[in-house]
Amino acid sequence: MCNGALFVFLLTLFLPKFLLAECPEHKIEMNDEERLFNALKCKFKDEYRPVKDYTIPVRVKLRFDLKYIHFDTTKDTISVHSWVVYNWKDEFLSWNASDYSGIKEMQVKSYDIWSPRMMLMNPDATYYNYDKIYTICVLAYDGIVTCVPRTVYKATCQSQLTNWPYDEQSCTIYLGSWMNKEEQVNLTFYENDPIILDDFQTAPGWKLLKVVHYRVPELIFNLRSIDIPECEEGTHG
Repeated sequence: MCNGALFVFLLTLFLPKFLLAECPEHKIEMNDEERLFNALKCKFKDEYRPVKDYTIPVRVKLRFDLKYIHFDTTKDTISVHSWVVYNWKDEFLSWNASDYSGIKEMQVKSYDIWSPRMMLMNPDATYYNYDKIYTICVLAYDGIVTCVPRTVYKATCQSQLTNWPYDEQSCTIYLGSWMNKEEQVNLTFYENDPIILDDFQTAPGWKLLKVVHYRVPELIFNLRSIDIPECEEGTHG
């Protein structure tokens, strides 16, 4: 027979009196930024599209600031590291700037308000494909919301290595929404500079030739392999 002992700990939390008491209403002081936030937070709705006419789609503009691409020929995958700019209008989150000392923008959490849900449609099996944005966004007085999360897409891309090491490889990533139809959320690209390569870093072994974007929407990455000399026997590189 097994003998055992049961210990039960009862803990009582004592809070200072000043933590339990509510601040008297007449002593609460708020600056204009806090007043604005309190006026807007009751309008935060993360589950419903931010349009007053439900027949009107939310137009979401996208821009990709590409940082790095890794193509794995052994696993037939391509990993795209990018900052993604989301821009749309929330018709319920606008205000008159003159009522709040001229404040024209403020920061909000993406998960407190409605945000577009876009996911990778051709992911690698090991890729955790989540479509919700988690970042801090900028909300303007006219209801324009801009979010710029850092994103890594890992998609399947079958290798074509018949001319190794001088192959050209085309990879496609498909982005879209399972949650909304085009009539509800219209995903589109910025008219100017939808793809930015200013800070792009080339991965070892491959050179990025071009990026083509389509309204489908999809991104096509065209890469050319470059020859990397093998280390001589007895050396390390």
